[in-house]
Amino acid sequence: AFYKGEADFASGLFLKKKVLENLLVDPENEEFSADGTMLLSKDGKILVAELGDPVKAVIPEGVEEIGPGAFEKLGSLCEVEFPATLRKIGEKAFAGSALSHVEFPPSVESIGVQAFSFCRTLVAAEFYDGLQTISQQAFEGCPIQEVYIPASVTTLGNDSFLAISTFQGTVGQR
Repeated sequence: AFYKGEADFASGLFLKKKVLENLLVDPENEEFSADGTMLLSKDGKILVAELGDPVKAVIPEGVEEIGPGAFEKLGSLCEVEFPATLRKIGEKAFAGSALSHVEFPPSVESIGVQAFSFCRTLVAAEFYDGLQTISQQAFEGCPIQEVYIPASVTTLGNDSFLAISTFQGTVGQR
């Protein structure tokens, strides 16, 4: 629904990135609410999109699901703090961001398709018992150096960690 940049619709080219500084949602809106530049479902359980470009994202307590593409291609996003209520991370939720380390709370049950794909600086991901599904290509193209799969994981999608050992880029430091 929201393209995070400027586009020339005549040529179909996406030009430069633009970011939102503040998001206001009418309190009478029955579908959506806002927290800073984050668009949430009215009940606050689904984070629909981050419309800014933060360096650190603190996802509000009460969020149970991060929607598809919510933080996708946010090149400044280096750090994320998940709430204890989080259960599901959607498809491409953080794909292409600049995260270097993620620690999932024990409440996370599912990591979606390509959720962290091509996070070129993601060297560490900490999973805890409770995680059940790591979907296909969830960490494709990430230079993760060590992976521990908890006993609770019952589904590991195809190519979940594709190309982590063949990554040929530069790993950034915090």
